[in-house]
Amino acid sequence: MILNLLCIEDDPDIRFILDLALQQPVPEIEIRYRMADSGASARELLHQEPADLLLLDQMLPDSSGLNFLQQIRRQRGFEQLKAIMLSARFNAHEPESWQRPGVIGLIGKPFEPRSLAREVCRLWQHKSA
Repeated sequence: MILNLLCIEDDPDIRFILDLALQQPVPEIEIRYRMADSGASARELLHQEPADLLLLDQMLPDSSGLNFLQQIRRQRGFEQLKAIMLSARFNAHEPESWQRPGVIGLIGKPFEPRSLAREVCRLWQHKSA
């Protein structure tokens, strides 16, 4: 199975860690990922090649992650796009602060790089079933 993932994160240090973390093997799933540093660059990449899932920072330089997801899901062809939010601010135990249409999970910052790929795939498979 192949997961086409678009990571949207403005911090270059976190993008570097994401790059290393997403190279970790996950049984039976190949993660193909691309990186964007803003909502604008993510829109461009999505229109070039759609993604199955977004790994989306909540605090982007040009929009909040939740606003970006809401806007992109209004566009034709992206209505069913799903996202996992990355955030240091949201609390996984307070889902009302982050649950919105299309959001299938939350990964807090800092995250564990060695298990990130498995967690992304677990959330994706759980919500895709």
